[in-house]
Amino acid sequence: MKRGFFIGRTTMDILYYMEGLPAENKKAKTLDYRTCVGGNACNAAITYSLLGGKAVLITAIGNSSIGKSIKMELKEYDIEVVDLLEGQDILPFLSAILINVKTESRTIWGGHQPPFAKIELDEENIIRDAAFILTDNQFPKLTVSLLEKAESKQIVSVFDAERWGEETEMLLETVTEVIASSDCLPPDQRNLMEVMREKGVLCRAVTDGGNPTIWETKERSGTIQPIHVTVVDTLGAGDIMHGAYCYFRFDRGLPFEKALEKAVQVSSCSVAYQGPRQGVLEYVARNER
Repeated sequence: MKRGFFIGRTTMDILYYMEGLPAENKKAKTLDYRTCVGGNACNAAITYSLLGGKAVLITAIGNSSIGKSIKMELKEYDIEVVDLLEGQDILPFLSAILINVKTESRTIWGGHQPPFAKIELDEENIIRDAAFILTDNQFPKLTVSLLEKAESKQIVSVFDAERWGEETEMLLETVTEVIASSDCLPPDQRNLMEVMREKGVLCRAVTDGGNPTIWETKERSGTIQPIHVTVVDTLGAGDIMHGAYCYFRFDRGLPFEKALEKAVQVSSCSVAYQGPRQGVLEYVARNER
């Protein structure tokens, strides 16, 4: 059975639900709090698995006590993990996230891992087993090498372009499909959709929170309206959309725009609940796989 490969960031997130930012040098009590694993590629992989796909997550976690906790949680979601820091006592990415219950906004403090030596992947085995490969921008050089080999085998690659960085242009030249955020702003005031056309991205879309998602292929273009819900928590909504898109595109075999439409539905459902999982579970409960 072919599997979906997700390569990129995994974090341990501590979520605080409050009515605003605390004042400097003051203590503040939360309305609610919880912990969960997160990160672009990780949230996408979990969503894909919850919907019914078989996910492999290539990421950097390490063997610290927190890293072991992350791996235990991923096992609960039936995620196969390829840990680039296996056996190393290095802290994973850690994030403290304040969710403002009045404005539905989120503020994120992130702790990043130090640079580590390049890890060699078993690219041939990955390509042989991959139905597709999704990447964020966390390990660009490692990813480009893998995707170049995948392209030679006609394996589709998907890029979660959340923010523009120095590696973004390189990845746009390598991948075949892109779902980007409107926050991914190219330098020199260039239009993101035009940049993706110039780079030869075959299927491209730009999301914009609660606004319509715009999409293009070589033959067609259009917009997708989000479903109206009462917004509770937007954390991970973009990641969830990517995971859902991969499921409907590659497991269900839907055309680009139809898979996007389904993914928007799952993402819209997710923001109506606290945390990045409950909305997906509610969607699964209401819909046949």
